[in-house]
Amino acid sequence: MNQNRKLSNDHLLAILGNVDSAIAIYSGSEMCVEFASQAMLNAWGKGPEIIGKALRDVRFEAEGQPLLEVLQKVWETGIDERGTVTPMEQVVGGNVQPFYLDYVYKAVKHDDGKVCAILHTATNVTDKIASQIEAKQPPNKEFVTIDKELIESKDRLRETNIDLQLTDIQLHKVLSELPIPVVTLLGKDQVISVTNQAILKLWNRTSEEVLGKPMLEVFPELKNQPYPSLWKKVFETGVPVSFTEKMVVYKDKVSGGDRSFYIDYFCQPLVDRNANRIGIISTVFDVTEKVQSRKQIEEAEARLSLALDSAKLGTWHIHLKSNELTSSPRFREIFGFDMRKEITLEQATDQILESHRTDVIESIEHSLVTGAFYDMEYPIKRYSDDVIRWVHATGTMYGATGDKINFSGIVQDITQRKFEEQRKDDFLSIASHELKTPVTALKGSLQLLNRRKSDLDHPMVPRLIDQAYVSVEKITDLIDDLLNTARSNAGQLHLNYSEFTISNMLEQCCQHIRMGGKHELILQGDKSLKIEADEARIDQVVVNLVNNAAKYAPDQQHIYLIVENLGDRAKVSVRDTGPGIQHDKIEHLFERYYRTDYRGAQYSGLGLGLYISAEIIKRHDGEIGVDSTPGEGSTFWFTLPYKPLKRAEK
Repeated sequence: MNQNRKLSNDHLLAILGNVDSAIAIYSGSEMCVEFASQAMLNAWGKGPEIIGKALRDVRFEAEGQPLLEVLQKVWETGIDERGTVTPMEQVVGGNVQPFYLDYVYKAVKHDDGKVCAILHTATNVTDKIASQIEAKQPPNKEFVTIDKELIESKDRLRETNIDLQLTDIQLHKVLSELPIPVVTLLGKDQVISVTNQAILKLWNRTSEEVLGKPMLEVFPELKNQPYPSLWKKVFETGVPVSFTEKMVVYKDKVSGGDRSFYIDYFCQPLVDRNANRIGIISTVFDVTEKVQSRKQIEEAEARLSLALDSAKLGTWHIHLKSNELTSSPRFREIFGFDMRKEITLEQATDQILESHRTDVIESIEHSLVTGAFYDMEYPIKRYSDDVIRWVHATGTMYGATGDKINFSGIVQDITQRKFEEQRKDDFLSIASHELKTPVTALKGSLQLLNRRKSDLDHPMVPRLIDQAYVSVEKITDLIDDLLNTARSNAGQLHLNYSEFTISNMLEQCCQHIRMGGKHELILQGDKSLKIEADEARIDQVVVNLVNNAAKYAPDQQHIYLIVENLGDRAKVSVRDTGPGIQHDKIEHLFERYYRTDYRGAQYSGLGLGLYISAEIIKRHDGEIGVDSTPGEGSTFWFTLPYKPLKRAEK
């Protein structure tokens, strides 16, 4: 196997130039010598300096001889000319000597049939003819016939060789003009033999910088990449290899910095006419832009998916021609279906409450007809548990211009928001009612006092003043609750820390309950435990908890105030033996505007007391909660650190 063969024009021309046969190529009507083998130069008695000159300027002795006339005829007619034992004259040492040639003048034509060159092959048969003359014997007719056949066979062989040369030249030309990068590497050293403009552009090199050099000499940075071992494997085994979107890194020849590409790569063995492996040929597709674009899309999709997941949004897509629904796992979860299984459009619309289903379908149809943006809020009944949820769905059509065939959008569970809106509406109604009652009572007391202003000694006057005072206190409490809520929301619930004994604070608080005489407050636990906190705010929390116990357990005489030492924290509990709280309500007790009821009973208040209490405890870095058993009572509790954890921030 010849490991150093070079498949290039120059190499092939050099081989043809050194064969024993006389070969020449002429172009143009002036018969310009484009190529002449050494044998032809020897026959002419000339050197390589004649290449590129007109034939009549090279061989002055040819002037007037048949050679130029025959060549001109072939050039003009395109018809090949052959001759055997043709007498010619040659000047040797100033003397004209005759010689004999067998020759072929072959017209080489373009695709359009126009002659572009003449291929001249010649065999000097002078010695053979001289021997025949010297022997004074005419050539045997049979011998002449055989000799003629041999000459024709030689001519055909020469023509074949020239055709192969031209074919190889055309192949090189085709490869050089291919838009796809191609490179041929010869031998175990992977010598760069053939390149084209596309691969040179990818490399940022010229052909002079790479041709005839080992690949790793030109690109040493490839040594630590997988390609050299791949070339070796293909060369040794003859098995082609291909892969897609693999990175290759070249060094910039000016800055020395990395130039990275993603490529689709195909490498196959290169064999000679005897099927011997002489190298490899590689085709390289630069897919960097495609890979980068796909990665950008994937990153955008990942960010979108993260945003949708963070916002707990479900996505949906309806193909209008097939009416098929494609939904995300979150969409199916909201509607109460198995997140892992696709659902139909009919299954989804069946979960919409009948009271809203027609409106939703009409809104969708309106968007499909007019192209208007779809935006609806409606209740659904979850498929798995029949729980009522509210959803907000939006969508729009998209597709090719004038042919919008897709309808897509998002859906969001807004049940909590709807509950909040309902609570706000309830709060406004309750607040109006709660404020109206004491204001009405106050107004009535003041009207009666106005009638008695001339008789202030009337026994009704003190009672009216007491009633007015109670009404003002109730209004003040309601306004304080509203102000405390606003301050908490704005982060303006300020704390004034001081050290105090918890039991002393408990014994002094809730005097309105003690004076009422209906409930007895019983203090239990560690009566010496001290903490550092805002005593007035903690007192406010205890009052709220005791008020709740008195309100929701009106028939129970005892309310227990319990102090416990938990090691690093103090715990204060308010326990009653009332009806207790249902477990499904407990998680909402500390929410703003939330009011519960027991056995259908309705109670006064804004539903802000526990919310404000929870905010106060959180500001102290404490915890608040409730333990309740229906029918046995409830224990509301909170814990506080002995020392404030973030005193500087408070």
